[in-house]
Amino acid sequence: MKKQSKTKTDIVRTLLSEGKLSPVQIAKKVGVTKTYVYNLRGKLNKRHEMKKEPVAAPVPVPATNGNGHARITAMDFAMSNRLDACQHTAVENVAAYRYGEGIDSLERAKSAIDMLIKYETRT
Repeated sequence: MKKQSKTKTDIVRTLLSEGKLSPVQIAKKVGVTKTYVYNLRGKLNKRHEMKKEPVAAPVPVPATNGNGHARITAMDFAMSNRLDACQHTAVENVAAYRYGEGIDSLERAKSAIDMLIKYETRT
């Protein structure tokens, strides 16, 4: 029985789904262009064929500040909930608007949310 050889597309697809190598490393290893790998990765993402990392449970809130209120920074919250930069900026600015920065802070949060919407809906 003759063994079927894998195509370069199959090899790239397998390496992408494993998630151990970067697209540039995969391109060098398989002998294709990095643009080809990036395009194939985009198609796989759209079809949800790639392995999804399990989302870790949120980290417990740090110690209290003495008044019994939790003391957590926007960065602590963002890191423990695996937020990206746009999400972090939106959270940080919404939290800051009551503490002196007012409507300007909400405008910055709105800008970050608009940027996230634009990123998520691009084709």
